[in-house]
Amino acid sequence: MGECTFCVVGMTGLSLAIVIITVTMMLMLYYQRVAHDAKLKGMKEEAAQVDIQAALDTTRKLPFPFHLVKAKDFREMGELIEHEELREQGMLKSLDMLTEVRDFAIKHDMIFFSHQWTSFNGNPDHTKRQYRAMCQALEHLIKENGWDEEEVYCFADYSSIPQRCKEMQSLAINAIPTFVSSVQAFVAVVPEVLHAHTQALCNGDSYLMRLWCRTEVVCHMLANGTSRMFIADEKGTRPMERAHLMEHNVLHMFKNSRSTCCRLKHKNMALCDRRRLIAPVLGMYAFIHANSDRSDLEDIIQDINRDAEDIFPRTFEYCCVDEDDVETTRTVSLFENLKFKMEEYIDTHDNTRYALSRSLKLTKQETKRTQARPISATTKEGRDLWASVMGSAVIASDQQHKLKDGKKKSGEGKKAFNLFGSGGGGDPGWRRRRARRGRGSPAAPVGLLG
Repeated sequence: MGECTFCVVGMTGLSLAIVIITVTMMLMLYYQRVAHDAKLKGMKEEAAQVDIQAALDTTRKLPFPFHLVKAKDFREMGELIEHEELREQGMLKSLDMLTEVRDFAIKHDMIFFSHQWTSFNGNPDHTKRQYRAMCQALEHLIKENGWDEEEVYCFADYSSIPQRCKEMQSLAINAIPTFVSSVQAFVAVVPEVLHAHTQALCNGDSYLMRLWCRTEVVCHMLANGTSRMFIADEKGTRPMERAHLMEHNVLHMFKNSRSTCCRLKHKNMALCDRRRLIAPVLGMYAFIHANSDRSDLEDIIQDINRDAEDIFPRTFEYCCVDEDDVETTRTVSLFENLKFKMEEYIDTHDNTRYALSRSLKLTKQETKRTQARPISATTKEGRDLWASVMGSAVIASDQQHKLKDGKKKSGEGKKAFNLFGSGGGGDPGWRRRRARRGRGSPAAPVGLLG
């Protein structure tokens, strides 16, 4: 009897020990999982912050110089000429910083020619039809606006972006959204041409299906509206209608769009163009969100919020072929929740919001001077005079803002803090500063104000 009791007690103790060990192990595994998830979440947050800062960098500096060709030289080329050849001939005007782009845009007129390449052998325009349409559009814009041809410059990717060094080319391509948002006129060049290798018809419809073409259209439209966007084809040059763009869902840059890298299944390619565009597209959205109280942006903001999942897809299907021609497809992250993270960052960083709104909108004082500049001004003296007045207004506005921020940070005057800070009824300071500058002012090209 005693031995049985001992056995029962021993078995009970052993069972209890096993239970304790099992529970302990489960708790350890649970806390390890919690720690792992927390670490993973922290890594994702850090990655998101890196992406946000990379996007904001595209709004304040150029990753690559802005190369332009003088209008007269462009018309005399006879065809699109490779960037390196133009560089060797000294035919390129180079702008290294956004401040230089701003100053140059004040005194000159810049045209961005956007087009789809019609061959794979390095010749983007094998029929020269696109080049002829560019020259026709250039002549049209100079005549219609009364521009001085000596003060007009052109951007065309084959001539303005390095072609031989792929590393330099990649940097320049990353800067295209910044380039396209900085010019005074945007021309989509879309004459009907058969692709040299695929025999596919290249025209206005196929243009709006291309990933990069959509991106260029959207970046200029968001920064400047559609008032100076044009279509050039065999019929001539005509305004680009916003309704037409919306019918083609151009805001859905990443959805059902076509790109050469995806067509080639990324063989021997380090990065898909979709991922390459995350930073510049997110940076352009930062401008829009920072100016969300502007009445002239109300429609576009509604479109973005309505179709956010299509405009900023969380993931995409990435198809690639390795060196052995083995094809694999996997789901790859794209924007994830970066749109929300960018909104959160801007809403909690007043200086960032101010800088972004300052870049996309002229102050009330500057707007008067901008409207006073005649589009048909053709003398260099007149442009220089207008630029000096414009520049002094920009400097004065920035100095005034820095003075107010300095008083707020140093605590000089509680009244100043209540007026420009977050105090006083809980109304954020940026709204009050913007109210002082005037709502609904016309948008300025990003390049104008840097």
